[in-house]
Order: sequence, then C-alpha cells, then structure tokens
Amino acid sequence: IIGDDFYWFEVELSSSVGQQGGVLFNVAPNADDPNVVDVAYVARFVEGGRRIEWGYFRNGRYELQGSAENNLSLTEFVKLRVAVQGNSYTVWVGRNADRMQLMTPASVEFTPQPSPRVGLFTDLSRAVFGSARIFVGPFENPTPTPTNTPTLTPTITPTNPPTETLTPTPTPTHTPTATATPNPTAYFEPTTTSNPLNPPINLSDGTWFQVTGGGRWEAAQNEYMRHPSTDFADDMLLQNRRVNGDYTLRVSVQIAASGASPSGGGVVFNATQTNARNGAYVAFFDGNNIVRWGYFQGDAFVQEAERTIDRGTYGLTNQSYVPVEVRVESNTYTVRLNGRDVQAGVPFAAAVVRQYLPYVGLFATRADARFAANSMAVEVRGLTTPTPTATPTFTGTPPTPLPTLTEEPTPAVGQFEPQTAPYIIDATTPGDIGVNWTVAAGGGWAVDENAGMRQTDANLGDNMLLQSRRVNGDYTLRSGVLIQQADDTADPDDIGVGLVFYASRVGGRDGAYIVSLDGDKLRWGYFAGNTLTLQAGEANLDPVAYGINEGEPVTLRVDITSDRYSVFVNELAVPPATSVQFSSTYPRTNQANYFGLYASHVTALFPAGTIRLDVSERIMPTPTNTPITPTATPTNTPLTPTSTWTPSMTPTRPTATPTWTWTPTFTPFPTSPLPTPTPTGTPFGQATAIITTPSGLESPLDANAAAIAATQTIAAQETVLAAQATPSPTWTFVPQQDSPLPPGGELPTSVPPTPTATEPGVAIIVVTPEPAPTQRPIITPTPTPTLDAGMLAARIVDSAIAAAGWIWFALGSLLFFTVAGILAGLSFRQQERQRYDLVDERDAGDAFFAGANLPDIDTFSPPDHPASPPPTPPDDWPSSLP
Repeated sequence: IIGDDFYWFEVELSSSVGQQGGVLFNVAPNADDPNVVDVAYVARFVEGGRRIEWGYFRNGRYELQGSAENNLSLTEFVKLRVAVQGNSYTVWVGRNADRMQLMTPASVEFTPQPSPRVGLFTDLSRAVFGSARIFVGPFENPTPTPTNTPTLTPTITPTNPPTETLTPTPTPTHTPTATATPNPTAYFEPTTTSNPLNPPINLSDGTWFQVTGGGRWEAAQNEYMRHPSTDFADDMLLQNRRVNGDYTLRVSVQIAASGASPSGGGVVFNATQTNARNGAYVAFFDGNNIVRWGYFQGDAFVQEAERTIDRGTYGLTNQSYVPVEVRVESNTYTVRLNGRDVQAGVPFAAAVVRQYLPYVGLFATRADARFAANSMAVEVRGLTTPTPTATPTFTGTPPTPLPTLTEEPTPAVGQFEPQTAPYIIDATTPGDIGVNWTVAAGGGWAVDENAGMRQTDANLGDNMLLQSRRVNGDYTLRSGVLIQQADDTADPDDIGVGLVFYASRVGGRDGAYIVSLDGDKLRWGYFAGNTLTLQAGEANLDPVAYGINEGEPVTLRVDITSDRYSVFVNELAVPPATSVQFSSTYPRTNQANYFGLYASHVTALFPAGTIRLDVSERIMPTPTNTPITPTATPTNTPLTPTSTWTPSMTPTRPTATPTWTWTPTFTPFPTSPLPTPTPTGTPFGQATAIITTPSGLESPLDANAAAIAATQTIAAQETVLAAQATPSPTWTFVPQQDSPLPPGGELPTSVPPTPTATEPGVAIIVVTPEPAPTQRPIITPTPTPTLDAGMLAARIVDSAIAAAGWIWFALGSLLFFTVAGILAGLSFRQQERQRYDLVDERDAGDAFFAGANLPDIDTFSPPDHPASPPPTPPDDWPSSLP
C-alpha cells in the first residue's frame, strides 16, 4: 500500500480449527531478504474462534497487545477487518460489512511502516479464507453493533519493546463507543494469595475443559479430581481462565494404579488453547521415584528430561499424596516435588516458547490418578520480563525498526538461541531419533529411557548423531561419555567416544569437528569428506589428575568462542586443546550449525541428564592491526684485499701495465780520441717477469710475500742480462725506454758522453698477484701409487707381523702379571702360617688328646725383656713430698 496512511483490509474466514488464523497488516519486509519480515502486525482468531487477539511480531518474537471474546461462530464466514488511520488501528468482526463489532478500544496506537504490506496468517491451524477486500484512502468506520457482550482488553506488559499499557474500555449498549463491564473472572491476575482450583460440581459447568483426546475425568466436589483409566495416555483437564503474569502451579497427586511407562500424574502449563495438546508443557510424577517433563508438538510428547529421585531425600516415605509443582518466571521454569527442586531454571524450548496468557490444568497418562481438592492452586505474580539482548527498550508506540547493525543472520525458528539457562537436550523415547535427533553417519544409535543415549554397534566407525535443530551463537556443549565395549580388531586410533560440534549440515561427516576420548587418550580434529584430520595430534591425559576412573562416565566439554574452541575433561582444561583455531579448510562463520554425539568402534552410553547446551551471543573475532617494523639485518661480507705489488729497482714512477717487456737498446757513439769502432752484432735481450704473490691475509709465520717477489725479480733480471752478448770492455751502454726506431728511420746524432758515472741499467717489472688461499699455500700431497698385487701382499705381511707383535706383547704381559701375582700370594701365605700356630687346649678326659703326641708349648714363660714395674696405686703418696 503506497502513498496513504489510511486503509482497511477485510477478509472472510471460517472453519478455523487449531491454534490461530487471521490477517496481517503493517508488514515491513526485510530489505535484504524479501522472504523475511522485520515487523508484522496481526489480528487473529484463537481457541477455535472463541477469542480474538491483536499484537505484532518483531525480530521473530510475538508481542500481544490485547484480546477479546468473540460470540460469532466460525461455522459460517465471518468478516475480520483491520482499519488503519494514521498512527492507530482498530479491529472489527461481523457478518455484515455495514454492521461490524468493534473488538479493540477506540484506537490502538502503533508506528506505521512505509509502504506496508497486508496478507493472511495461520499458525498450526486449518482455516478457510473467503473474499478479501482492500480500501485505500480516508474512510469512516462502520457504526459498532449494539451488544451487551463485554469486550475485555487486559493490561499487558509485553516482554519486548514497545511497553504499552492498554486500559480496559467496556462497550455499552446503543452508543458508538464500545464500553462494558470488565469480566473479573477471565484471567488469574497477580495477587498476594493463591487462587484455588476447586473441583466443580460437574465437568459441564464450563469452569474446566477436557482437551480433545482419549480418556475421561471425574469430579468429586470438595474431594478430588480423578483420571481413573490406565488405558489412555496424555489426557489434560484445563481451567477456562488464563494466567496473566508469572505463576506457580501446584497439585497433590496420588497414583492408585499405573499402566505402561511413561505413566503418572501432574500439571499442565503454558498451554495455548483448551481444545488441543499442541504447545502445552507438562510435568508429572509416576508415583514411585521418577519425575518427567516436556512439551507437546501436535499430539506427540517431547520429553525434555526425567529424574530418578530418592524418596527419603524428598520425604516421600509414608506419603500417599505427593505435591507436584511448577514455578514459571521470565523464560524459564522450575520443576519441584514435595517442596524441593528437581530441576531449576529449565528454559522453554525454541520450538514452543513461553506464552504470556497461558492456560493451566491437570495432566494424567496411563494412570489412575487422583488430585486432592484442597491442593490445587495457582499463585500469580507480576510479570518478570527477560532482559532483551542488544535491543533498546522503548516506551509508547512501537518504534520504526532500525537497520541491522551486526552481520548476524535472522534467527530461524527452531534454533537454539542465546539465553541465560542451559538447554537440556536428552532423548527420552526411541521416537526421538528421526525427529529431534538425526543419524548423520553410521548407525547403531538407540534410546534407553532409563539410562540415556546409546551406541550399540562396535563394528561401525565414525558414527554421528546430530540434533535436528541448529545452534545460533557461541556455545558450550557438554555430555557424559562412557565406553562399555570396544572392537579389539579395529585400529586403536579409530576407537573413541565424544562430541560432534560445528557441523555445517545434518547429513554426512564432511566439515564436522569432533573431540573423542578413549581411556586417557584424547583426540580432536575435523572431517574432510570421510577422513578425520587431527589438529595438534592427540593428548595422553593423567587419569589421576583428570579424575578418569575405569567404568565411570567422563564429562567431555567443548567451548566455542569466536573463531576458536577449547576442550575440557571433567571440567579441567586440556592445554594442547585450548584455544584451537578452526581450520582454514572449514573456518568458523556466523552461520548456525549442528552439534551432537560421536562414537567409533565402541558400544557407549551418554547418561541421561548430562547432555547440555549453553548458548551465548556470538563474539566476532576482532582483527588486530600488527604494525610491521622493518628490521635491517647487517650482512658482514668479508672483504678479501687484493694487492698489486710493483717492485722497482730504482726510484722510478711505476707504470700501470699488466706486464712489461724490457728491451735494452745499445747505441754506439764515438769517443775521442779513440777511433770509431765497428759495432758488432749484439742480440737484444727480452724478458717478461710474471710473479705471483699470495693474496688475502698473510700468516706471520709465512715468508714475506714482498721479499719473495723481490728475490724473484732480481733472479729474472740476472737471467736476462746473462742471455745478452758480452759487450766490449771499451764500451758503455745505457739501457733506455725509448720505442724502437720505425722502419726507415734515422739514427740519432751521437752525443759524447759526459764525464760522469754511467747509470746502471733499469728494469721495471710489474707483478700481478693471483687469488690464493688466505693462509699458507696448500702443498699438493704426493699422489699415492697405484695398488698392485705385490704392494697388497707386502701390506698384508706387514699388518700380520704388527698384529702378531701386539698379541705377543698382550699375552706375555698377562702371563707375567698372573704368575707374579700367584707367587706373591703364596709367599704371603707361607709367612702367615709361620707366624701363627694354633693349638687346641688339652682335655685330660679326652681320649683323642690323651694318646696324641702333641708338642709341649710354653705359653706362660715371661718374655726376655725386663718386666715393667707394677702400677702405682692411685692413693700412693711419694715419700719425697711432705
């Protein structure tokens, strides 16, 4: 609807069976996904058409704004109209478009959405829609139909923004404004006292409704309510008044007889309607020692958990009636028995959320159950609103939806969402597998109603059982695990029991992460296809430190935060498996994912009540800008000095010439008064001296390279001079560095020599060093001669002679010391026997010694040295003293 804030939308509807059916208006689709809406207002029939409600959905959550009773039967078409005028709307019902009944107050304020959409709405119901009409533009509402039927709009405090207080506006007769006397019995309102749920005189008086289904109920006024049959299951009896607020529901139940398990009696709470089980929660006691609780999806009971209690601890030794109690507040509930908590803070399931105007009542299944009359009551308190997460609180009209500020996807219905209390996700019946649990890989999974989840086939490897619902956020998954029997023929590295987490799909192993425990050996990793890839190998745990006892369950726990996970055993962190980063092959994203149980080549038990899930808001990894500091790494490259040494015999400026060829030129000149001689042929001496000096650093122990080069240069010069022809003793030649005469050139004019000493010949030799080792020159060892037969025989003979010599020396030394030791020992022994002679004392009565000829040895003769003086008595006083 574009261009106008005034419009009305009307739909004909009939045969609404089930929970809800109606119309949508003021709908704002999501900008990124046209199949998702951010805001949608709804007016709908509930309870089979007996009531009509109006409210809105925002971010997947429904907020009720008001409701009223409807007297028009849906067996025929009924027109349901929503009239929008600016920032308010009204809801109308009637069979004639000109005579409609106003169901809301004169106006309900709201925030109109730009270019809103309208449409149809159902929720777990079957409805027939007839003609639909839309009128856009200013209009006048029809005159309200005179009626005495009270129209009630209770005061509602929504659990999510906006916060609105709707004042009841009665609808009187014959006036255009709807006024009436409020119905004080329509709701259980917050009070300081309990509201008794007394049994009626008969069940047809309208105060109780028996939910559609088998079984029957009996009422004995001021005595009890009774469900006498053990043949019928899941029977409910609900009060006709809703509860407006948080509440505590309690009854005292006696189980006279029981049928097949599960059986017992208890309470119904959070029920959305009085003619169907769908959406209702129950908690019941079997009369012996088991308490169970859960909810209904359709007519199927989904048991969330059960507890076996000690009757003595709960004071049930001699009781016939046992108090069963449920306390509901915010988005959790607590189950109590005889005044003691059985399970506190149980969160409402994502599939069936907390209702804020629910029905309550009695529940019995396969049992003859009696409920004491004076024990049935409901206490109502003010509504405790749960703290919204990352959502501002507004007062007044609903605000215009803000754009999404995070990259989190819109939570899908049926996901595990963040909440303060843990989810308890045990399976309780075999039917749970295939509905609430899905076999992702392998098989052999079963449910033991009294013990927990089981893996029954040890021949199968890498079995996975995943929850059918995904988890949206960071989470902690924990469960007790116990290996009962292992396959001895399997690879030891393939044996274990544990948890599956961060599985991207509910079918197959690919991409799923696992943690597995076998005794004291812990493994963790992920599946690439059907192959397990371990991360950081495995850890061998200390059984004493981690409390691992044979035959007892061990608690495994996985914490998933941001892009990492950590593993705990019996709540103790395993250091190698702490803060493990998800693989780049299967990285952590912000998409919801699956989790579950794992077993490989074992029969295993996951005890009931130990599988828990704590979900929190997703923490996105914060990128860290790490500045890169350039680091200059000095490279010490050794420099090898290269020296070019130019020895000079005379102080002559060196010439940068690699090699120098010295050619002496002899020019005869006349000397007065001697005659000019005829020069004889003289060979020209030529020599090139190339001298190599070692480069690099010299050792102080080596000869000086410069000295060696000088010596070589002198020797080269002498060799050159010796090769020349011996000149005449009457002539003197001066070596020059002039270039040879060109062909056809003239000889220079002879110049008489001056009377000075003739300068000796000069040779300039340039030495270019070649690279050599930095230390001493390496002397090439003399090559080993080739081994022939003769040399081989000689070596063998030499080795044999040397070995024989060493053997002779060793054996000779050993023999010498052995003989010397024996002789020394005998000598010492002989001397010892000569020093002592032991003689037994004679006995005159001994016949043996009497006839023996024994030598007489005097053992009492004094020694040859003089006797020592007798000792002086201690009291003897010397005579020399006074």
